[in-house]
Amino acid sequence: MFIWLIPVALFFVAISTVCEVLLIIGYFKIPQMKKHPGFFILAQSIAQLYIDIHWITIINSVRSSLDDSACRILGSFNFYSFVIAWSYTLFLSLEVYLKMSRPVSQNPSKRNKIYFVIAQVSALIPAIVLLISNQNGRSALGTCSIENQSSYNILWALNLLINAPLCVYFCARSLWISRKKSIQIKSGLKYHLYVVLVFTLSMAPGQAFDAINWYILESSNSQIKDWAANLAALIGCMSGTMIFAARVSQKNILRSLWNVLLNRKIKFTSFSHKVSLLTYHRYFDFLDKDMIVKNTVLCLHLVFENTPEEFPEIFEEDKKWKFDVMGVECYVNQYRYNCFARVFKSEKLSKSSLLLSFDADLNLNDFQSRYKAIDDINFTFLTHDSKYFIKSISKSNLNFLCNLSKKYTDRQIEDDSYLLAIYGLFSIEFKNTACINFIVYEKLGYELKDHKKAVLVGNSRLGHPLVIDFYANRNSIIGTDIEYVRLPRIQLRKIIKSIEIDTLVLSMLKDTLYYLKIVYTEEIVYLQNKKKHLLFDGNAAYMGIFMVWNQIEKIKPQEYRAQFLKDFNSAFLLESF
Repeated sequence: MFIWLIPVALFFVAISTVCEVLLIIGYFKIPQMKKHPGFFILAQSIAQLYIDIHWITIINSVRSSLDDSACRILGSFNFYSFVIAWSYTLFLSLEVYLKMSRPVSQNPSKRNKIYFVIAQVSALIPAIVLLISNQNGRSALGTCSIENQSSYNILWALNLLINAPLCVYFCARSLWISRKKSIQIKSGLKYHLYVVLVFTLSMAPGQAFDAINWYILESSNSQIKDWAANLAALIGCMSGTMIFAARVSQKNILRSLWNVLLNRKIKFTSFSHKVSLLTYHRYFDFLDKDMIVKNTVLCLHLVFENTPEEFPEIFEEDKKWKFDVMGVECYVNQYRYNCFARVFKSEKLSKSSLLLSFDADLNLNDFQSRYKAIDDINFTFLTHDSKYFIKSISKSNLNFLCNLSKKYTDRQIEDDSYLLAIYGLFSIEFKNTACINFIVYEKLGYELKDHKKAVLVGNSRLGHPLVIDFYANRNSIIGTDIEYVRLPRIQLRKIIKSIEIDTLVLSMLKDTLYYLKIVYTEEIVYLQNKKKHLLFDGNAAYMGIFMVWNQIEKIKPQEYRAQFLKDFNSAFLLESF
């Protein structure tokens, strides 16, 4: 290497080493980085760290102090590290592709073990061969690697020609699949492509030079060859810095990582968001959400597509379906089918309207704006036409709803009922994956644009609601401009009677509380759905009663109902003339 380039090279070696150490420490200090595929980043970073350190052997005094055996040992480990770094970059590209192409999310632990075996076998065998060979380990680039012009340099060519095209292939396939995906998925994929591109451009030159030098440049000793060797070596010294810069290229990631490493206080939610692409786990979580929404909506679409237009009753209590989704078996349970078939008939829902609402392609368009994660496994999703909510529920919640579905739907289908409309209870299970239970229910007042809301409750805390919504403080009806609801005498009497019947039904259900919600707009608009519809003080509104499963706060149903009706009567008043 040119003497004047050595200080520059060593400077980048030092920077690269620090960068890799930061990533390795970050893996052990930041819980988020340990989630899949964080181990891939760790393995690549450890391998890259050795590669960075090995570049100090480019200094003549260091290399001269090592005998052939020592240089051969260091060179063997260098090749081992290159293979490991390439392997886990390839595996990461493969995992992104699998996440985007497969219809189900499978546990990666088994694949990770296979990846580990493949990486170790492909790295250890040639490394051992190099270790026991008679080559001296002094490479054409001036480091301890594979002996200059040794036939073993073909290993560099094989490693590069196998891994680089496969990385490009899986990235290209992922890019092709993503063309119809959301902006967030495309953005995350562009970041991954950027990391792979930088990795390839920084790692390939040195390998390519050693391989070409053995076969093509063996007898050449030109100035161009010297410049090519120096350029390849300089890029190699910079590789760790370049890859680290690519990984932390997102805004504020480096600063947030540094703050955490120094144990400075930082809002964890903010930090978690900022380092999301650094660890890939948030991007993988996002792909999982995309897949869950797609599978759920697709299965609902298949259910309604195969259901007769008349929604005929069946002999069994639950209806079971089996579908083939992209070659994977999918099992769908439609619980208490007859109860909800009566709901479809009572609301005159057509098969075509349900198919449109649960169209997979339409629902995946900008789905993130209608998706709300409750925790790692539960979510609420609003269909593209804003008519229906799909909400994942626990097995205990599912059993609870199944037990009360007959009484609830018997009241729900009455014309004067204000109970929130529930349209079905389902579970979806793909082969070798966890089961997802969910409920489909109406979005109250979906016809109202830019609506406001008010809520009436009979108690201050309602436990964990089945319906995710905001609810008010004790004994109050709240909203932006609304304090009371004034109605004509005849209409008010009918509503009070209906509310009394609705709450009587709910009070007979074990561990059940409820609250009343009004969504309204100040503009009078023509509304097709007249059920639950109100007009008061120039407002067009819908009113519904939301059910809550409460196991925490033990309140007597009669006391809760009495308080609720008392508050209702104080908030709903006769119009004054």
